[in-house]
Amino acid sequence: MSIKEFRDFTKIILTTDFSEPSDNASSYAFSMAKYYDATLYIVHVVDTSIGDEDFYSPSVKLDKEMMASAEEMLKKKFSKHLHKLSKHKMVVLLGTPHEVIVDYAKKINADIVIMGTYGRSGLGRVLLGSTTERVMRRAHCPVLPIHPESS
Repeated sequence: MSIKEFRDFTKIILTTDFSEPSDNASSYAFSMAKYYDATLYIVHVVDTSIGDEDFYSPSVKLDKEMMASAEEMLKKKFSKHLHKLSKHKMVVLLGTPHEVIVDYAKKINADIVIMGTYGRSGLGRVLLGSTTERVMRRAHCPVLPIHPESS
């Protein structure tokens, strides 16, 4: 994207897994959404990626319960901050986090995705993978990773 193609942000995604790095990223996302008067999509993905033949795969009822619980957690965590924004939407989705985030960003034609990151490197990153890194490699839009030290 060249400077000539730059436009104001109208759709900003903040991903959250309710961790400290996600909390750090939220201040950036709220500030950007307020500055640009953009819609802030606060997205949590209920991770179903471990449900293969070697593990217990949650039932549909359990999936619904986990999604309802996540919706409640989003409300508790962010409702006190939402009055600062004119446009926002809380979204709970189900699936493999990096895949779902990339698909949702494309679906709504997001301008940017803001994500907290643990800042792991080396063996920890290889063994655990990085949702942020996977989103950065696959997303159609820029991804802003926020390291814990950034806040």
